[in-house]
Amino acid sequence: MTKRVLFYVQHLLGAGHLVRSAIICRALSEAGLDVHLISGGAMADVDAGGASVHQLAALHCAPGNFSRLLTSEGKPADDAFKSSRRDMLLALFRALKPDILITEAFPFGRRQMRFELQPLLEAAGDATPAPLILCSLRDILQTSRKPGRDAESAAIVNARYDAVLVHGDPAFARLQDSFTEAEAIRRKVRQTGIVADLARRRWRHGVNADAQVLVQAGGGAVGAALMKAAIDARPLTLLKNSPWLLVGGNNMTEEDVLRLRGRAPEGVRVERFIADLAARLGLCALSVSRGGYNSVAEILHARNPAVIVPYAQDNETEQAFRGQLLAARGLARVVAEEYLSPESLAAAIDAALSHPPPESGIDLNGARKTAAIIRDMLG
Repeated sequence: MTKRVLFYVQHLLGAGHLVRSAIICRALSEAGLDVHLISGGAMADVDAGGASVHQLAALHCAPGNFSRLLTSEGKPADDAFKSSRRDMLLALFRALKPDILITEAFPFGRRQMRFELQPLLEAAGDATPAPLILCSLRDILQTSRKPGRDAESAAIVNARYDAVLVHGDPAFARLQDSFTEAEAIRRKVRQTGIVADLARRRWRHGVNADAQVLVQAGGGAVGAALMKAAIDARPLTLLKNSPWLLVGGNNMTEEDVLRLRGRAPEGVRVERFIADLAARLGLCALSVSRGGYNSVAEILHARNPAVIVPYAQDNETEQAFRGQLLAARGLARVVAEEYLSPESLAAAIDAALSHPPPESGIDLNGARKTAAIIRDMLG
């Protein structure tokens, strides 16, 4: 009988968590499992392969305020809304009767979703037979801002979870580097390698003299500042005559997009969204992006020259740490957000272009290894 997987993911700002989860679900489905992806964020067009996708009433957060959950209408999510969502999630669990339940990020993150995840874990524990409970976790965590948070996460793992699937290569980033209680959960950790979409094209030096410079800004006011710096940096770089594509992301306002288009000279295209953005990495002359997990996974696979400008506002530490690790290996040039200027960005672009990255040696087969680990756990 085909084993069934229920995979819960909640993206709150960008769609990165959902994109990574979809890649994993695709691999699980290809491995012969009956996969059901439950998404709690805004609807997005992702390729989950043969997995069935179930959409909860969408919730998101405003940039810089992850404690306040908002509905798709931009209203605060009240108790009635949360109760309705919880009931739908529990109904799906009871109807699907999964053999494996996977929660993305929780209990290491997504604590604002405890109103539905704690009841879900309780229902899973009470089910007969009870499913295996796993956590899907990226390799680098946001440093905890409150004392005791890491210990709380470890306690939940040890009480409720059968395993934590860490989607990273410890040769690149170790869990203990960003999670203080790693030793407490050591027996439950399974390293999978980084989850990258290996079907994408890889960059080849000198293939296309007209290749674009691809700038992925990540949206919001901070994204607009990066795109403005990129526009002003272009005439200072070795790629001043190449076409540049600047993509702001869904969180960038239309007002910002129009303002940037008015500033952009001929040869610079500004868009809010591009459907085949990841596929363009293997064709671009150089990439400028934030330091999020998915962006870095795509860059490591494509192996194109890259500049990283890590998001560092609101006390965020994850991207800056990932940038440091990349720079230490010569895999990308990094410009700290506080030092971002046309001049600093142009210098980093020329340096990256002059020294194409070496083979990383980092395990990028995380999706398939996740599927193999789960098949092995099912017996």
